[in-house]
Amino acid sequence: MNKTLKIIGLGLLLILFLIVVASYPSTSQQFHTQSTPTISTPTTTQTKSKSVVKKLWKTIKIFSGEGSKTTNSFKISSAKWRMNWQANDEITVYVNNTNHSMSSCEINAQKAGSDSSYCYEKGTFYLKVFSYKTVWKITIQEYK
Repeated sequence: MNKTLKIIGLGLLLILFLIVVASYPSTSQQFHTQSTPTISTPTTTQTKSKSVVKKLWKTIKIFSGEGSKTTNSFKISSAKWRMNWQANDEITVYVNNTNHSMSSCEINAQKAGSDSSYCYEKGTFYLKVFSYKTVWKITIQEYK
């Protein structure tokens, strides 16, 4: 009798655990990489004592082209920003400060695709894009 109660208890705990796990969103629902640029508008949440502005990704500049190119400069005032990129073949992109020193942020894709590269420095930058007849698009976004 006591052994049967233990088995039933363990079975109920297992069912409860499965219900809790099933109620959480999957990893693919929590994290979504967006391949098309968007402009996000911050939202405000009211708390008891003050308003809190949520940070979102804000598009600063969109560059596109074919082959190698040096872009116009763009200013980053946040400590965190990213380059969302798309390319139909190999592409290498170096980020340079306007004083011509290279940043540690770059893109180095060996095949066609799209992804994001994250950067963690403020300043005024420009991109040096290296490719051979590759059609590409790079969206610069700040986390504000």
